[in-house]
Amino acid sequence: MKQIKLLLLIGMLLPALAVAGEVYKWVDEEGNVHFGDRPQPNVKAETVKIDKHTPDQHYRDRMQSIKQNAESRREASVEKKVEQQKLSEQNTSRCQDAKRRLYPLKQKIRVFNYDDAGERKYIDDEDRTSKIKALEAIVKASCK
Repeated sequence: MKQIKLLLLIGMLLPALAVAGEVYKWVDEEGNVHFGDRPQPNVKAETVKIDKHTPDQHYRDRMQSIKQNAESRREASVEKKVEQQKLSEQNTSRCQDAKRRLYPLKQKIRVFNYDDAGERKYIDDEDRTSKIKALEAIVKASCK
């Protein structure tokens, strides 16, 4: 249905474009100059050559500037999306790591770290509570 409407529209516009291509000039009995798309009968009319409009340099420069601005905005948008994607991936990784480290602390199992000498050092309840608070803050900030 859309194709039929499009063909009908094109069929109606083509003759109008062909006619609009010629302009005639003639002078009437009173000496007045007339212009039209059809010459008057019984009057000598001459075809007027109409130059095609070419955009001036200012217009071309402005259009080029608009294209460049649009391109730079598009590139900035793409860069922003990439940056947001990286930030989202970092937050996801940070969230998973914090949850993984938080789980054993909340289970009340014995948790230890290695000291500089390579020996196990078990964390006490006070250290456990502070680590739980710190990790919960990371989870709250990163896991959205």
